[in-house]
Amino acid sequence: MTHLLTAGSEPIASEAKTGQALSASWKPLASGIADRYQRSFVNQLGLYCSSVGIEPMDVTDKVLNDFEANSVATGKTLSRAKQLRRDVTKTWNGLALAGEGWPGFELGLVDSRKNQSIAPEELPLSFLADAKAFIDRTGGNGLFDTRKTKALRPATQKDRLYKICQLVTVFVSTGGQLSALKNLKDLVLPDAMERILGALWKDGKGKENGHNYNRARLLRLIAEHWAYVSPEALEPFKTAEGRFRPKKKGMTDNNQKKLRPFLDDAHCSKIVSLASHVMAKLDPANPSILDAVVAQSAVAVSILQNAPMRMRNLASLNLDEHMHRVSDTVCHIVLPGDQVKNEQDLDFPLGKTTIALLDTYLTLYRPLLLKGAADQGSLFISWNGVQKTEAALSAQITKFIKDQAGYHLNPHAFRHLVGLIFLRAFPGEYEPVRQLLGHKDIRTTINFYVGLETQDSFKRLDKVMDRHRGEEPHASV
Repeated sequence: MTHLLTAGSEPIASEAKTGQALSASWKPLASGIADRYQRSFVNQLGLYCSSVGIEPMDVTDKVLNDFEANSVATGKTLSRAKQLRRDVTKTWNGLALAGEGWPGFELGLVDSRKNQSIAPEELPLSFLADAKAFIDRTGGNGLFDTRKTKALRPATQKDRLYKICQLVTVFVSTGGQLSALKNLKDLVLPDAMERILGALWKDGKGKENGHNYNRARLLRLIAEHWAYVSPEALEPFKTAEGRFRPKKKGMTDNNQKKLRPFLDDAHCSKIVSLASHVMAKLDPANPSILDAVVAQSAVAVSILQNAPMRMRNLASLNLDEHMHRVSDTVCHIVLPGDQVKNEQDLDFPLGKTTIALLDTYLTLYRPLLLKGAADQGSLFISWNGVQKTEAALSAQITKFIKDQAGYHLNPHAFRHLVGLIFLRAFPGEYEPVRQLLGHKDIRTTINFYVGLETQDSFKRLDKVMDRHRGEEPHASV
């Protein structure tokens, strides 16, 4: 398949990058591994152990503790260091089981995740079947459902089952018996309800909380539309749901903080030109796999500037399905409504700069990632040629923006940045921003930007006052 629109794991550490080399005992172990991902993980552990004089046969769980700490000390975030340790441990244990010259012992796999949820397959069978029936019913598929609710997307169905598992986990963690849950209605009995909502309230320190609100709301939906509890019995569910509900609407304080620098034109110029600037630094005569990942990130950022879509849609972009090339200078990304959160068809015309970057990525860098694998048309692919997951691409974009520009912007915040830049140029024009971001209700758009727009209004007021005083406008205006 040829497209004419003309990473998951850590890269392999190398002597050139680290200034270190594998010892004589580690080098043959690492070089003998066929899988490049396994080789990468062993290489990274081997470089650390070589630097402190630890032989392969002397690796212990304590060595892995020190390896994880060293990863943090040398620049990795705590979460990435923990994940690297898990990947290294799983690789080690897999090679140990396979034998063939590998040290014949396994290492402890540390799972540092807190509050792990009960998995669906761990639920009583009758309860699981009832939960699935509820999800199917709330998705508008019930034969006698008169509410005419729309069908839930597979991802939403999965999320709803996951939240039910979380509610069950809270119930069990407070002393409830898993075996007592014969069906979904058992989860909203008075004792279970008080256990779950009380624990969520305590966990949230008695404050409003968006995540706990969603769980409380789901519990109320089960009570109201599945267990059909009486109006009197439903009142505690509604009261708790109201207490959890966040009072503030619109953009979070954290996202406002992330976007505040872009009330300054210099920061706007820097972020808007980032993709082109980074691509210009790559050497097209000697493209590498790492260059391809950088180019992929640059293209993703550039597309988001033209088409501020949600992350799920960005990650799933397909060259054959969503990219409509009209001419050398005209290209549209078209997303049908059934693939969009708010069920609205979206049609994004790409700018000439984005088209140029896209063409360079497709002709020069994407083939390096594809590596001869069957081309399914996914725009953003991993090193093994398959479509990147939403989580992987999101983390990649966030890291790219931080490394290349110094801003802490995830793709969701970047999406709001596009709206802010537009409103700074066209104050008060919320309707175009609503269309750009795909909001159903313009009040959603207004609530997102009203705080930031107020700050920009004060800056413009300061500019007016300076003019009346006969002074030069303040540099920040």
